Amino acid sequence: MKIPVLTYEPMRIDGNGYGENDLVALASDLRQVTDAGFAIRPLREVVDLWLDGRAADLSPRTVAIACDHGADFDYVDLPHPRWGVQRSVFNILRDFAAQRPGAQPGLNVTCFAVAGPQARAALDGTCMLGKGWWRDDWWPAAVGSGLIHIANQSWDHNHETLPPGLATGARPGTFRTIDNERLAEHEIGQAAAYLQAKAPNPGTGLFAYPYGDTNEFLLRDYLPRRSRPLGIRAAFTTRAGFLETGCGRWDAPRFMFRRDWSSPEELAAILRAAADPEGDWVPAARREWNAATAPQRPETPDAFRKFLVSRVDPIPGWLHMEAALLTEHLARAQRSLGISGPTLEIGVFKGKYLAVLYALSENDERVIGVDLFVGSEDTAKDVRTVHDNVARACGDSRRLEVVVADSLALDARTLERHTGGRARFISIDGGHTREIVFKDLESATPLLARGGIMALDDVYNFTTPGVAEGVANFFLSRKPALAPFAACYNKLFVTHPDFHGRYLAEAVRFAEESTWLATHEPTMARRRENLSGGFTPTLFGHEVLPFL
Repeated sequence: MKIPVLTYEPMRIDGNGYGENDLVALASDLRQVTDAGFAIRPLREVVDLWLDGRAADLSPRTVAIACDHGADFDYVDLPHPRWGVQRSVFNILRDFAAQRPGAQPGLNVTCFAVAGPQARAALDGTCMLGKGWWRDDWWPAAVGSGLIHIANQSWDHNHETLPPGLATGARPGTFRTIDNERLAEHEIGQAAAYLQAKAPNPGTGLFAYPYGDTNEFLLRDYLPRRSRPLGIRAAFTTRAGFLETGCGRWDAPRFMFRRDWSSPEELAAILRAAADPEGDWVPAARREWNAATAPQRPETPDAFRKFLVSRVDPIPGWLHMEAALLTEHLARAQRSLGISGPTLEIGVFKGKYLAVLYALSENDERVIGVDLFVGSEDTAKDVRTVHDNVARACGDSRRLEVVVADSLALDARTLERHTGGRARFISIDGGHTREIVFKDLESATPLLARGGIMALDDVYNFTTPGVAEGVANFFLSRKPALAPFAACYNKLFVTHPDFHGRYLAEAVRFAEESTWLATHEPTMARRRENLSGGFTPTLFGHEVLPFL
């Protein structure tokens, strides 16, 4: 038994090509999997045979297919505002069955769904287009078709964009913080009960951790103890690997589209390894870097958008696409002004935003990341992970240095020994307490090159009020020569006062031209309203553009 669970996110639509549209890829992959001689079986059926000791009943060439989040793209054809009508998962399955009758008698996709109605309504606005495309009225019909199972992906995903009224008190943006009985019952138990009442089906016996994150409490205590009353047989992370003998029941692996494969050739590598009992699958990040075939730095805004979707999005961490796209736009503005220099980020986690910054740097510019990797038992492994993630996204990480250090112990002189000069771009995303934010700003501000830009993370995140306090204390007490010009979701962008007007104009231009982004209309509508009313949003004495 060596079964790949191929997983897609149908709501990710960034074009109509294979590597940028999970629905297009699914349609293609159904044909490829079938042509390769693999049988598609429902994931619940595979899990039951595995756990009941009957894995031998499965073909040695078996695949299971899953989707995450449970938005309406799973069942209904929907008109994407830029990329046109999208065929749903359900209709893709029907099309395949009609075109290849009898080819896959076990054809089925398990849709892991966010169960909470209020959470889905809120996330519909923050994660999609706010068109009411995250409902559950289609669940019974989907289940009744036999082509789709609806499974559990928690009550509200512990998502970072949930409004305060839906917050649980756990740090959002990760499932690792769901570490006690109350939180686990809210996220897993409540979702299980809702799914079983709304759409009873075999899929309710499966759980997928939001963000792929788990912890010792869920793995060793809650799920083993509560699995029977909740009716949950197995739980899936996003760790890459095959479902096979020796896998943990509560931390089973899955292959994720765009991270583990983004082309038919890369899927073929997974299938070859699955068919060979002794074969190993080599993740893309571990393949030897080859300058001739490595991903190149995206040279156009459209190429950069595709780069974010296919290369950056799979890296664990938190990053709004709007903030990443604005960063790219501002980097182009800097280049047009002849501004160059190294890049510094304090607080890198797994390297998500760092990969963006690396891609936007020139071939002769150093990129420095600083992180203490709090709680890690192997910081050398953490450093390798960051390098691997950046290399996978950008083609190499040769100009990257990851410094393991407590930023409270650093100063501008120490940092400059690593950067080798004043920085064109600085990201502050380290500790989120008042003291750490203040110290990081104190250390980094003297390093900012003339015309440089600094991005301050989570200033407007209501779950981390210490960041806002630290930023305010620094600006009000030290009165630095820094001028905020854009507040793009959680990132506040600042620069030197003599460049404020230029970068503010660039931020406005970006908001005006990005008509396909959900932020475009509300941001520009508010700006028009402010202008007509004679109101200017300012922060620390400088006009800012708030992105809504």
